[in-house]
Amino acid sequence: MPKKIGRIRQPTFLVKKVLAKEYSDSNAKNKNKAWHEYSDGGLHRYTDVFSWVLAKRPINHILQLNKKNPNILFLGPAKGEYIIPFKEELISKGKSPKIDVFGLFKETLSENVRKEITKDYSMETAFESLDPRNPNHRQLLLEMIGKYDLIMAPMSVTYQTNYPAFALYQSALMLSKNGKAYLEVRSLNSASLAGNQRIEKQLPQLEKLFNRFISIYNKKSNKQNKYNFKILGDIKTHPVGVFVEIERTN
Repeated sequence: MPKKIGRIRQPTFLVKKVLAKEYSDSNAKNKNKAWHEYSDGGLHRYTDVFSWVLAKRPINHILQLNKKNPNILFLGPAKGEYIIPFKEELISKGKSPKIDVFGLFKETLSENVRKEITKDYSMETAFESLDPRNPNHRQLLLEMIGKYDLIMAPMSVTYQTNYPAFALYQSALMLSKNGKAYLEVRSLNSASLAGNQRIEKQLPQLEKLFNRFISIYNKKSNKQNKYNFKILGDIKTHPVGVFVEIERTN
């Protein structure tokens, strides 16, 4: 079993340029602070996330698509046990989803879950750290960008990071036309912030930063990607975190 990563997740491009325009880095001394452990991805997460918090939004989205085999990506699934009842519900309603996962380590995924997924992209690299200048990362990115009808990240890559705006942007690139992502971010009231000013300054302007990243990406890549961005809940007062719904519209 690999050792746990002992450094904060770091994005590799665009992020410093964009964020530097919004605020000065007053928390640089904490750059190497280890990120804390998160939910183990057990079965309880299925009811908590899909039925309670998101009120069936992801399920309903897939059912509305005219696709028999929708492509779905789970980011940071940990054990991933909640993927099984999610897949079973879709199958019971006539869908045959192709489910991929991307986590830190392949070893964390439960054996019974491995049989239910199409591909495990985990490569001991944080999602935000995927670098297109790295040949291995570039191949993976080319395979994943624009592929998914649904992306799920409960208490995952957009939550366990010092750069939630960048992680939201990176996730959105993986969406296909009309695809949706449900990505959890920490709230300003979350005890897990622990005075982290880097995150506190990003949270109130997530949509602004997200749109700036997309604008730069479109310009550099000669794309015209458009997205709807909606925060589901009160990011100021929620005790833990809220989900961001991102929909690619073209």
